[in-house]
Amino acid sequence: MMNRPVVVTALLFALLSLSFSSAYAAKQSYYRWTDAKGNVTYGKTPPAGIDATMIDVHTGRSIPAPAKPAEEKVANNDQSGLPEMESQLEPGEAKRLCEMAKKNLALMERAGLIRMKNDEGEPVVLDAEAKQRQVDKANEAIKTYCK
Repeated sequence: MMNRPVVVTALLFALLSLSFSSAYAAKQSYYRWTDAKGNVTYGKTPPAGIDATMIDVHTGRSIPAPAKPAEEKVANNDQSGLPEMESQLEPGEAKRLCEMAKKNLALMERAGLIRMKNDEGEPVVLDAEAKQRQVDKANEAIKTYCK
């Protein structure tokens, strides 16, 4: 029968070796090429004489994009045409938009960081100016749709 310290040591060794292997795998790169039959193939080394594309594998956390793209997106999301759109809404749509605007306003008025997706779909943290533009946008939508 094995004693407890030996089992714990073996488990720690196994976990340590797994973490090293996953860190090694995270830094791997692979190649992609098209074979003679037109099939796309992936591998660690491309065949000689074949034009291959190297693919780097990136794992873990991504670096957040700068806040400027989000500010530009927020600035481009102008709702100055809201009153014209109100007459084109289906019944019940104004109520839904009103509720959404109220929820957005409540989110923007919370303390803490606010993240939105930029044009590339990446989350970015809003600065004070961008946050205020979103508050103004929500207030305008509330005036338009919450009657």
